[in-house]
Amino acid sequence: MEDRQKIYYKSDFDFEVSLYDYSDVLGKGLEKCEFEGRVFSELYRKHEYRFSHSGKVWRHCAPGKERVDAMGNRSIGIRVICDRHGLPPGPLLLELSVHFPDTAYPDGFRTHAHRSRLPIELVEDGCDCGCPGIESVHVTLPYIYASAYRQAVEQGYAGSEEEYGRMLASLPETVERMDAALGKLEEGGCPGGDGSGPVKVIRFDEDTGTLYI
Repeated sequence: MEDRQKIYYKSDFDFEVSLYDYSDVLGKGLEKCEFEGRVFSELYRKHEYRFSHSGKVWRHCAPGKERVDAMGNRSIGIRVICDRHGLPPGPLLLELSVHFPDTAYPDGFRTHAHRSRLPIELVEDGCDCGCPGIESVHVTLPYIYASAYRQAVEQGYAGSEEEYGRMLASLPETVERMDAALGKLEEGGCPGGDGSGPVKVIRFDEDTGTLYI
């Protein structure tokens, strides 16, 4: 990133991260999501400044602005507040991990991690623009990060989100049953077990979690 805003390294500063929410993963805001991130020097990577959100606790950050661009894409902002940060001079990097609610995952969250250069450089000679302002850093959330349940509904699934979660939780047991059935089929070759009859067709429906034998 060529054009960086230069800020005197002893000054406090803030900037905004815009999460582009093409698939409406974030719903009405960031309240149900958890995230943690860090700002650190590209030259001295051991020096870092951390920020996070969990539950109702915002640490070194705050809700930013919500925007809709010319194409109708919605973005939600995280305002990162670097107060007494202690970062040394040099270009800055951003690392951010956002955890979205998703019943398909054992811990109930799906994590999207992002890392990029910030358009900010801390310098020893003072700021070249008069005062530090809010920079805009854009992080894109692609469609794939929509919840598994929402994608299943779009494909025709009619059950509730709780039912979908229970179905996914039962998948390991279903796979074990399928493996056992296949083992028996390989041993017997047919329902009678003597290898003379027709071979069974076993099919697993991923959408409903049903094993057909």
